[in-house]
Amino acid sequence: MIQNGEYKDLTHNLGGDWIDVSGGNDRGRINPLQIKPAPQDEENEEIKGIYDTGKGIGEMALHFQTLRIFFKLLFPELTSIQMAILEEVLEDLYNKFGIYWETDISKLENTDFPIMTDLYDLLRIHYDREINNARKENLNILLSLIRQISEGADNTIFNGHTTIQRNSKLVCLDTGNIQNASENVKKAQYFNVLSWCWEQISKNRQEKTMLVADEAYLLIDKNCLQSIAFLRNVSKRCRKYERKFGYCFALNN
Repeated sequence: MIQNGEYKDLTHNLGGDWIDVSGGNDRGRINPLQIKPAPQDEENEEIKGIYDTGKGIGEMALHFQTLRIFFKLLFPELTSIQMAILEEVLEDLYNKFGIYWETDISKLENTDFPIMTDLYDLLRIHYDREINNARKENLNILLSLIRQISEGADNTIFNGHTTIQRNSKLVCLDTGNIQNASENVKKAQYFNVLSWCWEQISKNRQEKTMLVADEAYLLIDKNCLQSIAFLRNVSKRCRKYERKFGYCFALNN
C-alpha cells in the first residue's frame, strides 16, 4: 500500500500490478460490505479457520468486527445506540441476500454481497416502518450518513461490488487520489484496503508474503482503538507464521 504513485514505474518495471484503489474505477474497488476474514488475536488461537462449529464463530460474525471499525473510522460521531441499530439493519440486509451467521462465504461471488445502495434502501424501509420516535430519529441520522457513501460525494469509493484484480506476485495499491478527501474517508478506505490485503496474504500459509503498509499511522486514532488492535493483530499473526509471512508497517507521519 502506497500513496502518491511513488512506486508506479518501479512496480511496472518489475512486472507487478499497480492498482488505484481510490474509487471511481472498474479495477480497484473494494466493497466494504463483502465479508472478509479478520485477523484474530492470539488469545483466540484455538479458533481453527474462520468458522469453528465448536465456538459458533462464523465469517459473518467476524466481519461484523471489521465493519464496526470501518464505520467508526468513517463516522466517529456514531453513538453506541446508532451503531447497534446499524448492526441490526446490517444483519437483516445480509439475511435478505441469503447470508447468515453460519453461511460458508467461500462459495459466494463478489456480486453475491450487498453494496451501500442496498444498505441505504433497507435503512429507508426500517425508517418508514418505525413508530418509536427515538429510534426513528436515529435511523434518520444513519440515513443521512450512509447517503454520503451510497449516493453522495463518496459513493465512487465505497459503493459497488468488489472489482479489484491481482494478476501478479507483486501488487502496489495506491490510495493517492483520495488525499483531498476528508480525514475520515482516508482512514476508512485505508482500513478497507488493508482488510483486503490481509485476506490475500492469509489465504495460503505456505506462501512467503510481505505486506508493506506506508503511512499506517492513519489508522492510529484515539477515538477508534479497535483500528490499532487490528494493526496489532495483523502484526501478531504475521509473526506467528514467521517463515511464511513477512510484514512491515511504515508508521512515519
